[in-house]
Amino acid sequence: MENFDTTVSQRALLGAMIVDGLQNPENPTVILKATTDLQAKDITDRKTRELYQIMVDMYQHGDPFWDAVAIQNEAAQRKVLQGAEDYRYLFGIFEGAATATGVDYHIQEIKNARRRRDVAAFKARIANMPVAGFMETAETAFLELRKKTSDVSGVSTFSEITREAVSALEKAMKGGGYLGVPSGFPTIDKYTGGWQPGDDIIIAGRPSMGKSDIAKDFAKAAGVPVLYFSLEMSNIDLAKRHISGLCGVDFGRMKTGKITEDDAVKIIEGLNRKGNIPIFYNDKASLTIDEI
Repeated sequence: MENFDTTVSQRALLGAMIVDGLQNPENPTVILKATTDLQAKDITDRKTRELYQIMVDMYQHGDPFWDAVAIQNEAAQRKVLQGAEDYRYLFGIFEGAATATGVDYHIQEIKNARRRRDVAAFKARIANMPVAGFMETAETAFLELRKKTSDVSGVSTFSEITREAVSALEKAMKGGGYLGVPSGFPTIDKYTGGWQPGDDIIIAGRPSMGKSDIAKDFAKAAGVPVLYFSLEMSNIDLAKRHISGLCGVDFGRMKTGKITEDDAVKIIEGLNRKGNIPIFYNDKASLTIDEI
């Protein structure tokens, strides 16, 4: 039986939110991480979920979400915590709130449990799908599952991102001033600092203006493995273009097959010297973004 019970982590998360709110009322970070990474439905225990939602709503309205009396009053207005047992539970959370340390662990545990529930639901769903149209329906279900289980957390504290920034600057100093992957064109690198993680670079131009060629040059200069998708040219056509650039042979002669003996020598010598560059090709014309 798969274990989806994260009651302890859920209570610990609320305690961490309270402690952090008390210590940093002007700039609470724990509740910011929680609201970015989690939804109320991820908190499976009813009382904990209702308290979590109240605290989040109070935070978003600028109210003291770390104050027990304020939470009690809000809960009474909403009629979500009912009876002495629910209120004992509320004050038990406050009594057990000792530290905000370990909150990342508790958030991750809650997220992992959510993913396990989603995967279990996916298994049950595809097990009962009809054979007719199974692949299409199952693929749709899988894409929904992937969207649900993807980790899109992007929250970091100021101290965390400054450490990362300083580390990147130190790397740039050692590498001659460039932070990213070199393009092979010093003028471009001067303005971009090299290709950066997460960049979406678009090479624009009319047909037959050399977009594929310059992309090839970028790939050759990168010095790291490059996966090159071509939706209009075959792998062989791409290879001819790359051989032309690597070996200094006129592409027009390579395209028509009218290469000379000198060209053949240049090709052999060039491939012997540079033929192991880490570029990989995929020329499947019907590729989708998801497949890439």
